[in-house]
Amino acid sequence: MGKNVISKQNQIRSILLILFLMSITIYTFLKGYTIAELISVFREVQPVYLLAGVGMMFLYFFCQAINYSMILRVLEQPCTVVRGLEYAYIGFYFGSITPSASGAQPAQMYYMNKDKITVAHSSIMIFFAVFVYQITMILLAGILSLLRPTIAIHFIDKFKYLLILGSIVTIGLILILTIIMFSEKIVHIVIKLSFILIKKMRFLKKQEELEEKFAQLMISYHEKSKIIRLHPVLFFKSLGVSIIQFASTSTVSYLVYRSLGYHKYDALDLITSQVLMNISVTAVPLPGSVGVAEKGFLSVFGIFYPSDILPSAMLLSRGINFYLPLIISFIMYLVVHFRIIKQKKLIKEK
Repeated sequence: MGKNVISKQNQIRSILLILFLMSITIYTFLKGYTIAELISVFREVQPVYLLAGVGMMFLYFFCQAINYSMILRVLEQPCTVVRGLEYAYIGFYFGSITPSASGAQPAQMYYMNKDKITVAHSSIMIFFAVFVYQITMILLAGILSLLRPTIAIHFIDKFKYLLILGSIVTIGLILILTIIMFSEKIVHIVIKLSFILIKKMRFLKKQEELEEKFAQLMISYHEKSKIIRLHPVLFFKSLGVSIIQFASTSTVSYLVYRSLGYHKYDALDLITSQVLMNISVTAVPLPGSVGVAEKGFLSVFGIFYPSDILPSAMLLSRGINFYLPLIISFIMYLVVHFRIIKQKKLIKEK
C-alpha cells in the first residue's frame, strides 16, 4: 500500500511536472509585467496582514489535525494532535504533486499504518473527514452566495462551467461516501464486483488470497463505519472544526487584499469569491490545480484590484495558500519519513 505513491521516482516526476506547470503559468500570466513592477508593489505591502495569512494556513492544518485526532479517538485508535498535524501535511504534499490529489489518502494511510493505525481505521477516518469537508464546502458556498449575491453572480459570469463541474464532483463525492459508509448492501455489491474484476485480471498472482484480503478489508471498514454512526455528535463537532478550517484558508485572499492597502470591499466579498474558487478547481486533474487556480484568480479577483496590481495579488495569495504550505509540507514529510526509518533501525537493533 502506498509504494507507488511514495516512491522516489514518482515523487521526482511529480515535482518536475509541477515545476513545469508553475513555469508555464508564470510565463503565461506575467509576461506583460516586468520584475521591477512586481517588486515595486511588494515593497508597499503591509507584512502584518501577510503574517496573519500564514497564520490562517497554519490554523487550516491545525483544524485538520484536530479532526483526525478526534475521529481516531472515537475509533479507539490513539492519535495526538501533533501526529494528526503530520498526517495533514503529508496529505497536502502528496495531494499537491499528484493529479486530482490522488496521492494524498494512500500516502496518509501508509504513514498511519507505520504508526500502528490499521488500514480499516485510517480509511474510515479519512473518508469521514473528507465527507464532512465536502459538505462544509457546499454549505459555506451556498450561505455566502446568499449573503453576497452580487459577488456570486460576478463569479458565475467569469467561471461558470468550472463552478458547475466542481459542484457536481463535490456533491457526487458526498453521495458516494454516504452510500459507502451507511449502506451495507452497497458494500457487498462492491465486494462482488471487485471479485469479478480480480478474476478477469488473470495476470495477478494469488487471486484467492487477494479476494480474501479485500473482502476482509471491506467488511472491517463497514464495521468501523458503524462506530461512526453510533456517535452522531461527532459529525457536528467535525463539521464545526471543518467550517473553521475552510474559512481560514478562504480568508487568505482578504488578508492579501488588506496587505496591499485596499479596503473598499469587506471580508465576506473576497471570502465568497475564494470559496467558490476552491469548489471550481476541485475537478481540475492537475497537480495543485496549478495554472487553473492562477487563471481563475486573475479572472475573478479583477473586480477587487486595479489591473496593474492584480498579478502581484495573485502571487501573494497563491504563495501563502499553496506554494509556502507545499514547501512546509515537503519538510514535514521528510521529518516523518526519517522518523519512521529511525524507528525501524531501533527495532532491528533490539
